[in-house]
Amino acid sequence: PGRNVHLEFTSEPLWSEDSKAVAMIAEEYETKTERAIVRPLAGTPVVFVAPCGLDGNLVAGWDGKVVVVHAGKSAWRLEPGASNFVPQPPI
Repeated sequence: PGRNVHLEFTSEPLWSEDSKAVAMIAEEYETKTERAIVRPLAGTPVVFVAPCGLDGNLVAGWDGKVVVVHAGKSAWRLEPGASNFVPQPPI
């Protein structure tokens, strides 16, 4: 997020199995837009901003070394080393 963005974290930190990255869900204070943030200990954070009209709130979890974010029937994955989340078929 930019320097002037006020985020409120809405989830506990979710550490990867190897403790080399952490994933969290946050909400932008002013717009109420949800986002998933994945921060590796070495490297650049990856931020996924939830699209409008989702059915439910974002939930993050780890599937091995892959971060999975879902809301309702929509889901996205962040593979190790990737810089973007990719959509998955509906759950």
